[in-house]
This record gives sequence, C-alpha cells and structure tokens, in this order.
Amino acid sequence: MNGKQIAERATMQSFLNCYFRETGNCSLDETKNWPNLGGSIPDSLMVSKLISQDIALLVPLKYWSETGRHIFHFPVYYQTGSKQVHELDYVTMVSIVSKELLNEQGRTDSEDELMLRVILSSQNIQRYVEARTEDVDALQSPDFTYIEAEQSLLFGHLFHPTPKSKQGISEKEEWIYSPELKGQFQLHYFLAEPSIVIQDSSEVRSASEIIKQELAGDLEISSEFRRTYCQKESRYIIIPAHPLQAKVLIEKEEVKRLIEQGTLVYAGPLGKNSLPPLHLERYIVPHRDICTNFQFRLKSRIPYVQICKRN
Repeated sequence: MNGKQIAERATMQSFLNCYFRETGNCSLDETKNWPNLGGSIPDSLMVSKLISQDIALLVPLKYWSETGRHIFHFPVYYQTGSKQVHELDYVTMVSIVSKELLNEQGRTDSEDELMLRVILSSQNIQRYVEARTEDVDALQSPDFTYIEAEQSLLFGHLFHPTPKSKQGISEKEEWIYSPELKGQFQLHYFLAEPSIVIQDSSEVRSASEIIKQELAGDLEISSEFRRTYCQKESRYIIIPAHPLQAKVLIEKEEVKRLIEQGTLVYAGPLGKNSLPPLHLERYIVPHRDICTNFQFRLKSRIPYVQICKRN
C-alpha cells in the first residue's frame, strides 16, 4: 500500500470505531447473510444501518474487540436501498454518516467543518507515513524512549474522528513543530511584571521559581541573561511561549501596550531546542525536569485557564 491508502484506511478505522462506540448503531453479523458481497471477505462483519437514507454500512472484521477498538478488513462497503453494494471511500463515509446524524436531529444544514477536519487529518497522516518510511523498523521496535514513543503515534487517537486535523498550522510549520515529523525548535520567552501574571503551583516552589531554576541551568542561554533574570530576586516572571503563540501575541494591541509600558518584555527565542511529544501544545526540553504546555492558534474547545487547572 502507498501512503495515501494507509492514511485513508487509518482514517476510516478511527472514524467508524468512534461512530460505533458513540452511537451504538452497529451489530455483529455473519457475512453469509449479505449475499451481494463478493470477493474474499472474513466470516464476520459489522453492520450499521443508516435508516433515514436506506443505506447499510458493511464493515468486514479482522478482529472484534470487547473495548470497541475493532480492526477492520478492507475494503469496506455500503449497500443502498436497491441492494447494490459499493466500496466505501472515506469521503463518502463522512458524508453519509454525518447526514444520518443530521437527519436524526431534524437538521437540514451540513457538517462541512467535520468533513474539512477529516480530510485534513487524512492528508496529514499520509504526509507522516511517507516522511517516516525509513523509520519503519524503529517505529515498531519494543525498545524506545518516551519521546520516540510519542513521535511514533502517526495515526493519533484511535477513537477520534479527526485525530490529526491540526487546523491552524501550515505544512511548512508542521515540519518544525510536529512530533510525527520529529520537529524541534527553541521556545520563546517573555519577561513580565508580577502585577500582570496569574500563577499557581502544586509544588512548594512557585511556577516562576521553577522556570527560573530550569533556565538557570541551560548553558545555551547567555550568562548575562541567566545572571540578570533567572535569579529568585529578579523582579520579572519568565513566561515561556510557543513560537506560533509568541508570533500572535506580539501583534495584539493589548500586548503591545504592555510592552510600551515596560511591564512586559519580549525576550525572543532562548535555550536548548524543545521536542514536542504527541500534542502540539506540549513540549519537553531535554535534560529539564518540566514539560511545558501551551495553547496557541490551533482550535481548542477548552479555555486555557481550565486546562492549566487540570494540569
């Protein structure tokens, strides 16, 4: 199989498992009960009836799981009301499944956002698969570091309908920031007066102290910066930022005002390169004891303050 085929099958696998688990609209059946299916197909399949459209999804099974993480045998099919059976591609799958959900709710609009995100996710998975072809042995090796394990998750969450959509990041930026492509880069930093900062910590040390101590040990940061700003008595709080986040922030009018007032200083990129684990918003700098979590211009349904409290 080529990268496109692998990506589209992975997309269908996660989307259908998500749909089956969330709706319960599926049943285990024997292939022999569907005589219009031809070819070499396993004995069992999942059947999902899209009643309002008189369509049945016919999903041959390679492995049936008690937890719902089924493994499908491809190709997957759908049967129309006229009993005609067709192979199901991932775009048609999203179209008819989302239409069924809309019909069930009495809606007449479309779920174009869902379609967009599924297509983006599939295209990204294809790019990851093609880019990591030479790493195929390492990707399947039982011996790996934490970062290597995170960078090996090319297909994403197995129950997510759009696991790798990553809206808001360009293809060029992906090569720098995505764990699947083994991206690495420097974090950016701001120096802020305590009066404009909200911080909390589950440790005895404050969040500010933790960051200063971590940066004080980074010898790739100038000794002048470490001596001036990384000591406990420094009046500034050091705030790390993702480069994409920093790029957006320094263009905001309220941030510009704070910089003009002197209560906020943009220090730019500093220190060792960071390595992104599975989530684009989370980063690890080698030989540091903390993992930094950001929220930037990728879409998120959860307010950042809430994310911080959860962490």
